Amino acid sequence: MFVVAVALVAPRNSWFVFDRGLVLTTFIGVLLLGLLFQRGRTLAAWQARRPLLALCLGGALVAVGTTTYAFSAVISYGWDAGAVANAAETLSQDRHLSDHVLDYFARFPNNVPLLALEMLIVDLGHAVGFSPTMSLVLFQVFCVVVVSMCIGCIASLLKEPEWILPIQGIILVLLGLTPMVAVPYSDLPAAVCVAAGVTAMAALFRCRSGSGFYVLCSVGGCVLAFAVVLKVYTVALVLGCGVGVVAAIILVRSQRLRTRYLHGAVSASAVFLLAFMASSSVAESYTGLDDRVLSEVREPFPAVMWLASGTYDTKDASPVRRYGAYRQEMVDATAAIDDQRERRDMLWDRVESNITSQGFVATARFFVMKVAWTWADGTFWASGEGLDSRQKPQPVFNTLAPLSEVAVASGSLYPVKAAVSQGFWLAVLALLGYSLLRMRPGVLETALCTTLVVVGGYLMLFEARPRYVVAMVPVIAALLLVARARGPKEADPWA
Repeated sequence: MFVVAVALVAPRNSWFVFDRGLVLTTFIGVLLLGLLFQRGRTLAAWQARRPLLALCLGGALVAVGTTTYAFSAVISYGWDAGAVANAAETLSQDRHLSDHVLDYFARFPNNVPLLALEMLIVDLGHAVGFSPTMSLVLFQVFCVVVVSMCIGCIASLLKEPEWILPIQGIILVLLGLTPMVAVPYSDLPAAVCVAAGVTAMAALFRCRSGSGFYVLCSVGGCVLAFAVVLKVYTVALVLGCGVGVVAAIILVRSQRLRTRYLHGAVSASAVFLLAFMASSSVAESYTGLDDRVLSEVREPFPAVMWLASGTYDTKDASPVRRYGAYRQEMVDATAAIDDQRERRDMLWDRVESNITSQGFVATARFFVMKVAWTWADGTFWASGEGLDSRQKPQPVFNTLAPLSEVAVASGSLYPVKAAVSQGFWLAVLALLGYSLLRMRPGVLETALCTTLVVVGGYLMLFEARPRYVVAMVPVIAALLLVARARGPKEADPWA
């Protein structure tokens, strides 16, 4: 609710200034639309009778909408997304990476698993005659569709079938109708893994089969391992699951169920560790970029570099001021030092200086505003990286050229679309905040809320931008459904 209030009253803008009037109009309109839906019974009754059909229909609509938008939003992108995609295409053609590209992966070995994934996609696309660009864009579309299907399944599992189509519509607007679907990176694949993990969590509480329970625990541990390999901060969901298990042991009355949850947590943890190590090893083998190869180029950048960037205050008076975001100066300063210990010492000195140089009040205000800036962007920083905002559209089909004016950041109508997305996102957050204030606490709610708290702490301290929230959209959508299903008069069905 704090994020919504700041965004409406004193917004921390994205890389451009939102039209506040249009944001407010959309915000009010979406809330009124939600109120009308609450009172409407025809569509809700149909979804209750045909939940599987509603789920498939919603998935099909998400697929069509996302594909159309993605095909009209193709651009020539750069930054990390371009580096990884170009490397994937190079390796899939059995060519060697240049020294510059090898240096990039030596600096940031965390992107090697993404490189392996994109290599696989490019290879599969080549087998059916698709270009690398087409293959990667279609994979991004696939990711959005899978997220929508997972969240729709959660609505059904929570016995809220009337929310299947609306929640899938929310996923379409937030993830499918955004330029990021045409710029492949790790955000959407990580969101898929998180969505699958949350779906497994929700299914656990409806599972009556002992073997099925442990299968779901194993599946959840596996997909969460993939999520952490792609985006390290998604480990917050793993920590949330741990807190959820503790809550279950405390809240449930049956000793048999307590033992079951504890055994499930052990099996999920074992699968998580195995999947994490296996996926990292497979990625290194598939790409040929293992630790031995990369260490010959340079030592990887220490994790404290992201803390040094995340705590830096530009003190910029611009309306598009950035809070603890990417800093090229920090990357250059780190790269200029060869000795790893000297690097860490320099970076820790920067962290100490960032936190202590401006006084307690100014530092506290910086971190508070960073939270508002990171979470209150309905476009999720789409086209804010590199020079993406200036790139001209390269639609897959010429007939989609008019739509590119809306879909691409350089288009004449994109500011309107972005303001509508912003208002929609703030309405979703407001509805979530209101629902959480009325919700009775339970096991699944505890796990999901803990996840958002941990992620919020990470994004407050480390280098961040609104794009990092994308992987947590499934958690937000699932929590909205859980809060809806667990109103103030509901008994705890899992205790």
